[in-house]
Amino acid sequence: MNIPSRSLTALISVILPWAERVELPLEPVERGFRSSASPWAPCVGTASAAPSRTRRTRPATVRSAERTVAALGAETGLPHRAAGAKLAPMTADFLVRPARPTDARALAELRWTFKQEDYDGQPPAPARRLEEAERWIRDRLSDGRWLAWVTETEGEIRGHVFLCPVERMPEPYEDNNPVGYVTNFFVMPSQRNKGAGSALLEALKQHARGAGLEGLIVWPSQRSIPLYQRSGFRPPEELLELPLDT
Repeated sequence: MNIPSRSLTALISVILPWAERVELPLEPVERGFRSSASPWAPCVGTASAAPSRTRRTRPATVRSAERTVAALGAETGLPHRAAGAKLAPMTADFLVRPARPTDARALAELRWTFKQEDYDGQPPAPARRLEEAERWIRDRLSDGRWLAWVTETEGEIRGHVFLCPVERMPEPYEDNNPVGYVTNFFVMPSQRNKGAGSALLEALKQHARGAGLEGLIVWPSQRSIPLYQRSGFRPPEELLELPLDT
C-alpha cells in the first residue's frame, strides 16, 4: 500500500485501518555515516513532525544470510542473474540499478499500472494527468528527497521500489538517525517470481545500512507481506496509528 509523501505523523495517520504494518530494524553501521556514493536528503517538512517515543534497546534481527549478489548489482549497475532466487528458477536476466531523473516517465507509467491493478475488470479513467506523476518523480529524484531502484529486462524498466528518509527529532542521549519509509514497490506480472522483487529490496536495504538509517517501515499490500517478511521485516513493537476520515 502507498501513501503520499508527508511528515512521519501524517504517514502514520492516513493509513487505512485494514493495512498491516511491518518494519525492519537495521544493524548499526557507523552511526551517522552517509554514503557519498548514494546521497540522500530527508522529505520536506518531516523534521518537526517526527513523533516522540520512549527509547529502549532492541536487538537487530537483520538476516545476513539473505544478502545476495543482487545488492551488488544494484550498486554497480552490473547485470544480475537470479538463478538462486527462492521463489522460482530464473529464466531471464535482469539488472537492478538506482533510478535516475530521466526514468521519471517510465516510473510514472508503471505507477499508473500499479494502482490500476487494484480494480477488477476495467479501471476507471484516471482523475489526474500522468504528467503530474512524471514531474513529481523527476523533481524528487533530482534533489534527493526520494530515492528509488529499478529492475530492467531487455532495456525496459519492469519494476521499482521507492525510499524516503524521514527525519527524527534530536535528543540528548541517543542518535536521531532517520527512518526510511518504503513504498511504491511493484514488479510487472511478467517478471514476478523470478527474484526481481527480492533483488530490489536487497538494493534498498544495502543503501539504508550504509546511510545509517534507524530502520525501515512499510505499509504493505496483503499480496506483498510474505515477500517483505522473507526480507526480514516484522510487525513493530512501538508504532501506533490513527486513521483519519478525509
